Amino acid sequence: MVEKSCTGTGPAMVPHGFAAGWRYLRFWLGVAMFLAVAACARPMPDAENAYQGLTLPQYLATVRDAQAFRLNQLYKPSVPLLETADGTGRYGPGYHLFSHGPATLDLAPQVSDFQGSRSALALGTRDGQIRVYGAFSCARTDLPVPGAVRNMAWRPDSPYLAVQGQARDVVYVYDVRRCERTEELAVPAPVQTMAVSSGGRFLALADDAGRIWFGSPSQEPKPLADLGGTVLALGFGPEGGMLFSVSPQGRITLINARESNPAARIMDRFQARGGPFAQARFQGRYLVLTTAAGRRFAWDLQTRTQVPFSRKMAQFFLDDGVLRYTTWGNVPHLAEYAGYPEFDVRHCPKRHLIRVRDLDGMVRLYDSRTGLLNRTLVPDAGDAAEPCASGWQRVSVNAKGNFCLEDNCYMLTDRAFQWDHDMLLCRSVPGVGRFLWWMRAEQPDQFSPLPDHLPERRTILSDEAVEWAPVLPPPDFP
Repeated sequence: MVEKSCTGTGPAMVPHGFAAGWRYLRFWLGVAMFLAVAACARPMPDAENAYQGLTLPQYLATVRDAQAFRLNQLYKPSVPLLETADGTGRYGPGYHLFSHGPATLDLAPQVSDFQGSRSALALGTRDGQIRVYGAFSCARTDLPVPGAVRNMAWRPDSPYLAVQGQARDVVYVYDVRRCERTEELAVPAPVQTMAVSSGGRFLALADDAGRIWFGSPSQEPKPLADLGGTVLALGFGPEGGMLFSVSPQGRITLINARESNPAARIMDRFQARGGPFAQARFQGRYLVLTTAAGRRFAWDLQTRTQVPFSRKMAQFFLDDGVLRYTTWGNVPHLAEYAGYPEFDVRHCPKRHLIRVRDLDGMVRLYDSRTGLLNRTLVPDAGDAAEPCASGWQRVSVNAKGNFCLEDNCYMLTDRAFQWDHDMLLCRSVPGVGRFLWWMRAEQPDQFSPLPDHLPERRTILSDEAVEWAPVLPPPDFP
């Protein structure tokens, strides 16, 4: 038993003596460090203040980090199960494929409508809440919309956001600079779709009969034009005075909202091919049209021509009430494989080829003179795909994937990290990723050439140097 000697009165008693004082100091330093680490390790802020004040790239990066694997997962070996005769051992079973590529992030559940661009995002939920991320940022507004949010109209540079709820003849206007509702506008007829101009100066509405209403977000709208049919979507031009409408048949109408003569307001009409369409969404200068079968067509409104559809035009999308975002090639993936990593290696001296049945099941042919990849074959494709079908010689490969042939030695793997006896091996395959697994090394070592980097091997010749690439490249959102 350790005796404790304390002096003082009341609850705040302080140890005396050098050793006791040092223990006291260490205790409170430990408490402070624990609280600091705990604060940093909190995975998500409280729901009430979630993502408050974040720009869209920060919001997307935060969601990605919460849904992606943690970097330290790469450096956690499992329990060793098998010791080999030479003193080394293998961990497992199981190995991983680390790669980068597009991914789909789940941004928010129970979403009923949204407006998204490359610089900002506004979303409305089924319980009437509104959240905005961008130059203007609102974690929540002061008053919710009665009912599910629908017909959201907003632009990233607009301080005003217009939206509807359960009542189709009422439009609610919010000032996203203050996250407050400022107007409740009564409209003459049920609204089909809406649009807000650049800078938030104008608001346009289309009712069920195809009539267009126009005005300021702070005033009840006035009649502008009668298109005589259903309007799928409205969108303003860059200056705010020109208004585009699109019908389910793909008819695009250009309206001059500043023209005082009603007969001269319809400036032009042109037809988008591929209809009829079930949905339409304006994305800057582009119009994305979607059929009931899910086919998408894109039109450049400046040139009035059809252009190839790009995923950048529809990175945000709704899927059964979940707002999702499709990323590009900067998100890491860690796929798990069952069993132990094993290579089947053959040699064809006549053609100077090395045949490797790889960890992903594919067959890769390498030039034995340069160590460079010759081609990739689909396994069991038949003798016609094999350049040396009857002349392959089996090659003995050690546990690390190393072997020698005549005057050259080859490495299918590289040591990526080692701490004491725990060694992480990496099999890099250009265009595929890096296969990773742990071994128990015979000799202890501390090996980490570049923290948070993994090796990339362009040639399997053992005397060729490898390159080191960062595990997590910098984010590129949106």
